[in-house]
Amino acid sequence: MRGLPAVSFGDTAKMLYLVAGFALLFYFLLDQLVRSPIGETLAAIREDEVSAASFGINCTVWKVFAFGIGAAVAGAAGAFYASFVGTLVPDAFIITESFTVLAMVIVGGMGTLIGPVGGAIALTILPELLRGFGDLRLVLYGAALTLVVLFMPGGIVQAARFLRARIGQRMCAAGMGQ
Repeated sequence: MRGLPAVSFGDTAKMLYLVAGFALLFYFLLDQLVRSPIGETLAAIREDEVSAASFGINCTVWKVFAFGIGAAVAGAAGAFYASFVGTLVPDAFIITESFTVLAMVIVGGMGTLIGPVGGAIALTILPELLRGFGDLRLVLYGAALTLVVLFMPGGIVQAARFLRARIGQRMCAAGMGQ
């Protein structure tokens, strides 16, 4: 359009700000959705589909809605990925990438919005921290994932809630003891 300045996102830093802005926007919108009656309906279906149906919830319609929301977010992420990389090839999406994303969700905490974000950060940083161990890093990475799944089945979110409760108990105990 005439009179409007041209905006180019060819620079990596500009692309980072654009993607981060959209990620925050999607996070905010999804958070509002989860906290709404629609989110309660979807949570009811997740917990017990038969009970939700007995309350008159059309589970098929809401599952298609949830799939559509997920597809829209994935489509936006794919559009950003394609514009950043410049080309899309099937070799970029091998099965290990799917396992990595699934591990990020499990380690972060399923059933929450912030959990997969924390899991993605942790599982992106952890391999970099273990890089100095050579081939042993794969064993350490696998052991760390196994320990998280065994001892924190709710992921990082469960651990954070537990720590917050423990710190709160100690603060209350310390305050009452004076």
